[in-house]
Amino acid sequence: MGRVSTHAALGLIASILFLAQPVVIAAVFLAVLLASTDLFLFSLLALYAAVPALGVLSLVLEFAALHGLGDVYQRKDLQKNALRFVVSLLGGTAAFTLLVILLALPLGDCQGDLCHLLFLASLWAAAWLLMAVVPYRFLAKAYATLGEAADSDAFRKAAKWNWRGALLFIALVGALLILAARIYALKGYHALKKAADPNPPPP
Repeated sequence: MGRVSTHAALGLIASILFLAQPVVIAAVFLAVLLASTDLFLFSLLALYAAVPALGVLSLVLEFAALHGLGDVYQRKDLQKNALRFVVSLLGGTAAFTLLVILLALPLGDCQGDLCHLLFLASLWAAAWLLMAVVPYRFLAKAYATLGEAADSDAFRKAAKWNWRGALLFIALVGALLILAARIYALKGYHALKKAADPNPPPP
């Protein structure tokens, strides 16, 4: 049971870090509104350094947690979907970055609002497909498997809201659903850790 507690603790930390990202972004925008030059530079540093760092650390810890729990529960499908989530998210991010560069090259010849609107719409659709639908489908499968293996309703709900969030991400409301899914995952990891920890000795 100690291994369950360790991996659940990693997942718990990963969920907290993931949920901290919008808090940091909100703080950055608040700092920008305050309009101090020094604060503005610090805000940019926070946005372009702190947020990606939180995201990468959360991703690494989430993978470690899911892979470890897959080993504990002897569910290879959980481990495979966790790996596919990480690979597809990183690969999708790299592909999206490359696409931005390739689409931006001919943008100098792009004239008119319609052309720029089509450019932005293409980027948003690509981001939706590459960085939401594909990777979060694998994460939803991983959560569903963990919910089945650990008999956890919280992870089943996390799987459901992750997938719905991915599908609706193009309409922005999906981001809120993914945050809700991560809250359910946090509850699931906390429950696993609490159940696995030995009872404290009597006084």
